Amino acid sequence: MTESSVGVIGTGLYQMPSKALGFINKRLPGVPDVHWNAHEFDNALENGTALPATPNKDYRVAGAKASVREQADFDIDTARKIQVEPRLPAETLVTGAGGFLGGVLLRRLTQAGTKVRAGVRRIPANPQPDVEYVAGDLGDAVYVDTLVAGVRSVFHVGAAMKGTPADFQRGNVAGTRNVIDACLKHRIERLVYVSSLSVLDHAVRHADKVTEDWPLEPHAEGRGAYTQTKLEAEQLILTAARDQGLPAFVVRPGVIFGPGPKPSSPAGSFSIFGRWIVVGSGNLPLPLVYVDDVVDALLLGCARTGLEGKLVNLVDPTVVTQREFITIAHRANPELKAWYVPKTLLMTAAIGIEALGRMLKRSVPLSRYRIRSIRPLTNFDQSAAKRLLGWTPRVGVAEGLRRTFAVPQPTQSSSSLQ
Repeated sequence: MTESSVGVIGTGLYQMPSKALGFINKRLPGVPDVHWNAHEFDNALENGTALPATPNKDYRVAGAKASVREQADFDIDTARKIQVEPRLPAETLVTGAGGFLGGVLLRRLTQAGTKVRAGVRRIPANPQPDVEYVAGDLGDAVYVDTLVAGVRSVFHVGAAMKGTPADFQRGNVAGTRNVIDACLKHRIERLVYVSSLSVLDHAVRHADKVTEDWPLEPHAEGRGAYTQTKLEAEQLILTAARDQGLPAFVVRPGVIFGPGPKPSSPAGSFSIFGRWIVVGSGNLPLPLVYVDDVVDALLLGCARTGLEGKLVNLVDPTVVTQREFITIAHRANPELKAWYVPKTLLMTAAIGIEALGRMLKRSVPLSRYRIRSIRPLTNFDQSAAKRLLGWTPRVGVAEGLRRTFAVPQPTQSSSSLQ
């Protein structure tokens, strides 16, 4: 399943600085004439100047694009009116309801007969019955206020997972600030916020178990926009709970998995060139948690009293290594490929990529600090989840892996899955 050829790995690592240079320069291959025409045409529309169309550049394309943009503006205005119109009361709001965790939570709530409002980026093609979907952007304060008005509790699951640094700031920081303001304004009874283990310091190492008091990431900017904005958002929630009486409870899940979505590269690795690049031998344990077990904790966090301003880490105690997880995932998807690369080689590649970033004065996709911090945290203490929520995994990792990847029998190499 793995590609251990030194030549293949060496070629991949050799390409990393050149690929990074393209990423840093934001250069993408395309069709020059089409790109020029579209770019110049957009500028002309913006500035009110003559359209840059000639017989050689096909005026018909320009005219068609003007018509499309006029229709798009009309559609945006119509959608905006729908977004902000007053809603009938609902019991619960779920932001990020179009995502994996949000979708599972939505199903559980509706199965229990709860009247749910769902905040989504776009209305799904196959919406769940008896759910009020409202499409919009969490960075839009008016939209978020409309979402929150008339509900009793809020599950804030929505978060930006990809995009530019500005996208992460708008989706995770501004979006969370808008949710806080709306919850305070409308006096909701409970806000359950889904944070991330990425906010914890992954570079520090000592023998203690990982508890809720584990140090926070001191160099979030070096870990990337996701970690940086999720940490800032979590701090906004906890500060509002302490200083403004926001009835908020925070859950930091481990690596969530379950049936449906294509599995992402496990903790301690990253995806590039269509491969999972694992730092080291792949023998480190993963902080896994099955999606239905996370939903159990969210529902408990909403229902129990006395949780204001508190948080819990949520990791299944079953030990599964990176290599075991990849082996099981490959069994379900033979096209999946992984490279196990020594840390020293990746650190060498990162030095070159960092040099390019400094020369061009741009952020880079790989750095030595990210590699040092990519190692998954292990040895989690789950006493807070048990004490505050009464939570223990109902499904568990072993059964969850079988449900997710249709594994008929546990792997023989791991006694923890027997």
